[in-house]
Amino acid sequence: MSLLLEGRLAQLARALPLQGRCHRFESCIAHSGYHCRFFVLLGHQICKRTFVSHPAQLPVEQLLAECKVQRTRRSGPGGQHRNKVETAIVVEHLPTGLRGEAGERRSQAQNRRQAIHRLRVKLALWVRQPPADAPSPAWRQRVFGARLAINPQHEEFLALLAEALDVVHAHEFAIPEAAHHLGLTSSQLVKLLKIEPQALVLVNRERQQRGLPPLY
Repeated sequence: MSLLLEGRLAQLARALPLQGRCHRFESCIAHSGYHCRFFVLLGHQICKRTFVSHPAQLPVEQLLAECKVQRTRRSGPGGQHRNKVETAIVVEHLPTGLRGEAGERRSQAQNRRQAIHRLRVKLALWVRQPPADAPSPAWRQRVFGARLAINPQHEEFLALLAEALDVVHAHEFAIPEAAHHLGLTSSQLVKLLKIEPQALVLVNRERQQRGLPPLY
């Protein structure tokens, strides 16, 4: 299926009412023979499908090959001279419909980097796929004595966060089981989730729905 068609399916999913969205969206794509399920969580749609690689784990240029990049203008503080040219950037991931936007800088290059980063954060948070039987080589290289060593500013951080969330999701948000799968202690896994506040909010919302206590 082409990226444009995948993007159109994502648009169709967003257009459906929240009530019954999953059933109706699956029905509308059944004729294509393409399996993609969307789940509503915290007002967002989680795309649960099998990618060759999770999109948050792709190198930037490979990720951009799946995206549409638009230049636009943004209003805001800074007076009449702000964004006289189209320096704001919107990067949309066509298979999922998720978007990263940035327009706070005068430099188009800086806004582009920030928009890509924001898109990768959303991809890590909202796109889920079944985890592998064992952690990835990138993950194993960063685990020492059941502790994960990763700087949040490192380019691999969001890829590892996505991998962790895939495992947490697969284990029904039970942290001890997910941590065991990843070769970590439970406290180390929670520490990783707390680095990205939206990840902790997401996990706690799902745990609450399952009658599990929140993570702190």
